[in-house]
Amino acid sequence: MNKKLQQLKTAWKYMKSYLQPSELDSNNEEENIINERSRPGQKRKKLSLTAERKTYVKKQRIETGLDETVWKELDASSKSGRTPVHNIFRGASGPTGYAKRHIMKGQIKTAFYPIIDHRIRDRIMKRTKEEAFRVSGTKWELDTTKLDAFIALLYARGAYQANNLDVSYLWNKIWGPAFFSKAMSRNDFTEIIKFIRFDKKSERSQRLQINKFAMVSTVWDRFIENSQNCYKPGTYITVDEQLFPSKTRCRFTQYMSNKPDKFGIKFWLACDVNSKYTINVFPYLGKDKKRENSISLGEFVALKLMELFTGCGRNLTTDNFFTSASLATKLHAKKLQSLEQFVKINGNC
Repeated sequence: MNKKLQQLKTAWKYMKSYLQPSELDSNNEEENIINERSRPGQKRKKLSLTAERKTYVKKQRIETGLDETVWKELDASSKSGRTPVHNIFRGASGPTGYAKRHIMKGQIKTAFYPIIDHRIRDRIMKRTKEEAFRVSGTKWELDTTKLDAFIALLYARGAYQANNLDVSYLWNKIWGPAFFSKAMSRNDFTEIIKFIRFDKKSERSQRLQINKFAMVSTVWDRFIENSQNCYKPGTYITVDEQLFPSKTRCRFTQYMSNKPDKFGIKFWLACDVNSKYTINVFPYLGKDKKRENSISLGEFVALKLMELFTGCGRNLTTDNFFTSASLATKLHAKKLQSLEQFVKINGNC
């Protein structure tokens, strides 16, 4: 028995060597009673070992934001129970019934038309022909087949990452992709580029006073509406900015030194994380009169992008530009959970 007692003492010393001083509570002591019989017939003698109870005291991290908001780190592992309602996704995701009804197997165009529908194409053809007549003074024809080929070439140009490449190289017999010359002649392509319009120019100045994006807004809004009608996002959505390169001269052209193409039009986007499908987009046109001074630009943008996708338990991921306690609170009220990034600057987050 003495041998067992000695082994127990040795084991206890070994355990204590691995414990940090802060993890030992010297005020709480327990008596470990071990009965030992030295010889047969002898009464039991009680031996006590003073043991210190091991306690874990986890230091709580506290950070103070630039806006004086105090952030505390919570131990998520200590919480148990039912999952909150706003963390459970209850909506449908994937292609909608509308998209499935219109897409036919083996016919690629049928997947294209629900998004860029006949109303968009008809408007582009009408306004482009009006502009061609205004400039040249002669009738200029543009039919659906030619417009479809033109849009297909724009997609192909992006897929080849040739948006900055001169058009003449794309139709080059030696170096150019054969797809371009087979789809349309170079002259037809450059003519459409020259005349293409999305609005009636004679009414533009009046509409620009109300809407800075008036030259494209009718077609753009229809395009976004069709995109949303064709697909429902899943649980995870992310929002961010993207600069679309453009040489257009307008009041809302941006210069962003951290982008590969320095000049362009900045858009705010919301995308489904799993499919990479864009579910909502709008351009940054400068200060928005609808935004209150008390609301940050990041919060305003995030709420506007997500206004159609609330109440279903989705998760929104943002970077530090959008992050705020106010945004998290408002998303929670709309049954949305959020995952937000923090950046520490001079000791503050």
